[in-house]
Amino acid sequence: MRAWATRVLFASLLLGALAARIQASHEPSKYDVRPAVAEMLSSRGIAARIMPSEDSALLKAVAFDAPQCGGRIDVFPVRLNLQEGPLFDAVVGAGRERRIAYLGRTWEAPSRLDLRLEWLKYKALSVLGLSPYTASTTALLVASPKDCALARSIDWAPFWQNGPSKS
Repeated sequence: MRAWATRVLFASLLLGALAARIQASHEPSKYDVRPAVAEMLSSRGIAARIMPSEDSALLKAVAFDAPQCGGRIDVFPVRLNLQEGPLFDAVVGAGRERRIAYLGRTWEAPSRLDLRLEWLKYKALSVLGLSPYTASTTALLVASPKDCALARSIDWAPFWQNGPSKS
């Protein structure tokens, strides 16, 4: 009798967790990282402005002018699974350089696996109290004119030190 009750309890917990996960994956994120990105940039002396957005998460950009690069730099929040990937070309535009920044690293061509392994590493470190970052599921897509030294020189790590904690 006890084994049966234990199995029912664990099955209920499993189904509840699965239902919560499915519901969370279908709800759009209510957390907007744009103010945190703009604040981090302004603390470094870069005048950034939050661009008007539509419902698409990828179109929620922070932009700043980079006259030394011949254009502006856009910063888009993206999910670690890069589900917005097929839209990158359309939104960013041709002839622009794209980099993904996450925690202490940046990639020119990241894979989902690279991003997840980085998340897993810092999540494990945070459990032990050793991580300097809040390991969220939000990365940043940085779109800039080709060979823009300013875009490459920005250290994005402080963004996760303060943490986009609700993402």
